[in-house]
Amino acid sequence: MATKQTRRSISVRGETYDSLRQFCATSSRSMSDVVEEQLARVLNTSGSSKTVAPHVARKPVSASSEKQSAPSTQSTGRPAPTPAIAVIRTRTNVRKNDYRSIKF
Repeated sequence: MATKQTRRSISVRGETYDSLRQFCATSSRSMSDVVEEQLARVLNTSGSSKTVAPHVARKPVSASSEKQSAPSTQSTGRPAPTPAIAVIRTRTNVRKNDYRSIKF
């Protein structure tokens, strides 16, 4: 494990990130490589210590396969949450007007 952290992260607007991602996909370059190159240009630094990050190839997603594979309620591809009734045990001896017996 490295003793010194050499990589950092920054935040950009979603629109900027999407544009960068699209550019990198069409030019087969990694996002970090493009960002480092442009920052070096803006900051007038030499690219002598340039490290090229590997480009991660992704399978292109067609519109028809995206609709079939993604559930209608979840767009992130994660499974649906487990209902609380399946996880929380039902209380058997409940007093009248006990707030913990309210069902939503």
